[in-house]
Amino acid sequence: MLALGCLCASTALAYKTVGFRWASEAGPIVYRLDPAGSDDITDGSDHQRIEDAFQAWGCAEGTNLRFSRGPDMTGPGSSGDGLSSVFWIENEAGLSPFGLTENNVAVTINNVIIEQGATVENQETDIILNGVHFQWNSQGQASGNNIPIFPIMLSHIGTMVGLDQSCTAADDPQCPGEDQTILKWFYDYSATTPLPDDVSGLQSLYPADDDSQCEGPFRQGERCENNCDCIGDMVCIPGIYDYNICAPQCTSDANNCPPQFACLFGAKGEDDIAKGTCVQVGTQQLRPIGSYCEVNTQCENNSCLAVADVGRSICRQTCSDDGDCSENTQCLDGVCIGFGPFEGIGCDEEPPSGCACTQNATTDPSAALLLGILFWGFRKRRRP
Repeated sequence: MLALGCLCASTALAYKTVGFRWASEAGPIVYRLDPAGSDDITDGSDHQRIEDAFQAWGCAEGTNLRFSRGPDMTGPGSSGDGLSSVFWIENEAGLSPFGLTENNVAVTINNVIIEQGATVENQETDIILNGVHFQWNSQGQASGNNIPIFPIMLSHIGTMVGLDQSCTAADDPQCPGEDQTILKWFYDYSATTPLPDDVSGLQSLYPADDDSQCEGPFRQGERCENNCDCIGDMVCIPGIYDYNICAPQCTSDANNCPPQFACLFGAKGEDDIAKGTCVQVGTQQLRPIGSYCEVNTQCENNSCLAVADVGRSICRQTCSDDGDCSENTQCLDGVCIGFGPFEGIGCDEEPPSGCACTQNATTDPSAALLLGILFWGFRKRRRP
């Protein structure tokens, strides 16, 4: 069932939620950009303003929601391909598949099935910008059909994360005030950041659960250069999007990896516990050889079996020597298992906090593909 949103129970706040959230516990929302950008801008500032808008939401206080720019799009934009994308449509024929007309500046399409009375998980959102009927700029000025990128993106990202319009009309009795939210029936071209009511809604969906900050230290799944960029005992290792990410450590006595990660164990130690590191697998990616699993279909080799040297079920592959195993595993007693906890990428120098790390970069060969099916769309007209 598709639902457009529900008013939160608190009478002190007017923010509205649509009925979905992202699994922020797994790491940042990864989005892609069309390398072509806008036909109206040739200096790359169109991409920068989009990134600035995502950063503004990711730096809202008291939340664990973050964003990360992933690899650029490699083909025409489409909805329902399992990948969150931001792109312009620059030809008339390309508008109608996304429901865009000469009256719509942009549309947000959340590919998720809304369930009445429940909050479901979203895995894909596309933001499509109308480059046919509007001219775009990166300077923040609006004049006629000349539209600034940043405030448009700021508004549509709010819808992307699961918030609905707090103010639907000038006489909306539930509106907290036009100066309290950017999610209203018109675009606020002066907006520079989410406003108090927007932040309250974000905190309700994505409450902060660690000491990470938008500019570091970083949490699981966020970009890093070395171990000292990460919170706690997380290590900086290659992720599935061709950049390094912060990853937690894990053990066989507790399935303690966050969503979209799987524990790659080493052999059990004297304490009868196997230690390892949580490697990123994404939402639909199959788990690598040697990592924790529950059923065969989770594994890239379709084999999930208990292994005595680990004390857990793992994606089990038999071997005669290390050459039969993947890069991050070794052959032990005829089975490919991990080497133990990754050391990660060593810190360039010892910071004041005393973090001291060693160099041992590893490679995770897996790649991610997110799958989506139906969509909930949001369009907004310019204020008359």
